[in-house]
Amino acid sequence: HMHAKRVAPRVEAMARKSIDGNGTTCPIAGELSLDSSARLVQVAAFNGMELGIPSAGAPRYQALFARASMLNHSCSPNALQMGFIPRHQCTQSLALTRDDRAEGGRAFSRVEDGLWHESSDNPRCVEGEDIWLCVRAVVPIQAGEEVTISYVADLTQVHQERVVALAHHGFEPESRACDAWLEGWTRRTGTRSGDGALPQEQGASGPESAFSYNERQMWQERLEKLVSVADADWKCGQALAARAGESGSASRAKFMAAANLYAQLLQQGSSVLDSRHAMLTHARGRLATLMTASKAERSCRNALPLWRDVLAATRLCLPSAWPQLLPLLRSARDAAAAAGDFLSRDAYTSEIEQITSILRTSCEDIAIV
Repeated sequence: HMHAKRVAPRVEAMARKSIDGNGTTCPIAGELSLDSSARLVQVAAFNGMELGIPSAGAPRYQALFARASMLNHSCSPNALQMGFIPRHQCTQSLALTRDDRAEGGRAFSRVEDGLWHESSDNPRCVEGEDIWLCVRAVVPIQAGEEVTISYVADLTQVHQERVVALAHHGFEPESRACDAWLEGWTRRTGTRSGDGALPQEQGASGPESAFSYNERQMWQERLEKLVSVADADWKCGQALAARAGESGSASRAKFMAAANLYAQLLQQGSSVLDSRHAMLTHARGRLATLMTASKAERSCRNALPLWRDVLAATRLCLPSAWPQLLPLLRSARDAAAAAGDFLSRDAYTSEIEQITSILRTSCEDIAIV
């Protein structure tokens, strides 16, 4: 029994909503006390698995699986969970309406960005069909070794971001070797001049720098501000590009403004941050995305080193066969093809095929008993 005062405020608020909604939110709301409702919400929050990120305005789906809910989290998982509807239950029907989707009638796959999406290549499924869960190994698992999954969608997040993502589970993430690089600063000596000039570089193998706490805070704030403004311009450009009837010039202007700021971040941050720092990887990815989108040979050739750096930093934190690698590999492949670097194109294509052959997100190989 769990008293409502012992659960998180968000959980208690959801519990009250389920009771006060006259059965709209919860069919048996009239039969539940606040304590009972809070306990059910807590069970769903701790053990529910997200099965879809539907289109804007559509509901999100969660499901409880008795055995799969016992799988523990790891920030270095050896398995991946995927939701699917057996093909023998599916039908080549017309596209489902929003009301159909609200009843759970869609097929799901966990795809390249690590989030759940409707499968683009699976047949549509009629409402009311069962959703199954597949847990698939992404690295070799030895006999007797615990099978672990990730409760965090983005495994490239720094430690503090994973702390926030896992807070409602009641535990903190373990530290990984890559965390030191994601948040690492280069070692430097000297002091900052009055005009904000950088201290002289000592080198990665040198003694701990005289880079004072105040100077580090100054750089942290400066670089985080660049990221914040650049990301805002990027999101604005995306919104303008998606707007019906938009000519494209306004969105291009926003993307170019963002690119200029990401370039500044790389120029300034590279002198004080580890080359694999999360902020630098983020900036390289955004710049490489714009260069690749242009499809111009020269731009794509310049994008290739950026994609290589992004992939090298990302691989440090992910299993070798992980969905987050796929969009990066596909973009790098496209850049290589446009640049005429067919050796790199073929290498990226081979890695994509290898990962997808392991993930098999449609789960067509699963026999339903």
